[in-house]
Amino acid sequence: MPRRQSRERLSLRLPTDMARWLRREAGLRHTTVTAIVEEAVQKAVEGEKAEAFARAALKAICRAVAKDEEKAREFEKRMLAEALVDMRMSGNDG
Repeated sequence: MPRRQSRERLSLRLPTDMARWLRREAGLRHTTVTAIVEEAVQKAVEGEKAEAFARAALKAICRAVAKDEEKAREFEKRMLAEALVDMRMSGNDG
């Protein structure tokens, strides 16, 4: 059986429209505002981990492909620029 994580109570202020949305969404999902906020924070944490992994992988690939460190940095910049263009075109420039 998995061990329960300890919990900490937080107090936060949100814009009124966002707070309304959270309460309405919690009602629609038959869950709590806390559960929705926890899910959103978890997705943000996972996204940061995925981004860090992707950057590390990109650097490793650039170093493997390039003949020297300067070419690796140039290749990395080009690949990042292309990825940003792709994200913007897909509407995912979060």
